[in-house]
Amino acid sequence: MEKISEAMLNEHKRLYILLERLEKNSEYGSDGWKELFNEFKWNLEKHFFVEEKVIFELCNSSCGDKIPEIFDLMKEHGEIINLINKIDSGNNIEENMLNMNKMLIKHSETEDDDFYPLLDEKLSEERKLEILSRVKEIVY
Repeated sequence: MEKISEAMLNEHKRLYILLERLEKNSEYGSDGWKELFNEFKWNLEKHFFVEEKVIFELCNSSCGDKIPEIFDLMKEHGEIINLINKIDSGNNIEENMLNMNKMLIKHSETEDDDFYPLLDEKLSEERKLEILSRVKEIVY
């Protein structure tokens, strides 16, 4: 059976590919860059939706307060989205891109190294299947 950690690692890799395409087009604010940015932003927002509405909610209902990291991860989502919105408004694009990239890397490393392996360990097979099914329904 596929693990939650494997599925989400693949999802993070997909986002990094989009981010890399965006960073290679260094003409911040140009039409081509804006189009790539909007694609990245949409996929990142969808990714956060999957994590918050599928994974975190189902984990909370199964694990209760056993996984306090959920609240920290959700706070980081808000901080990353705040940077995305600053970039979208044209506010210090280069600096905010750098900060967003750093935060996103740290955030996904925490999820990939700690959070998702913990879920693979703690959740029942039934709950893991439910999460994976919903993730695939939204992401793919």
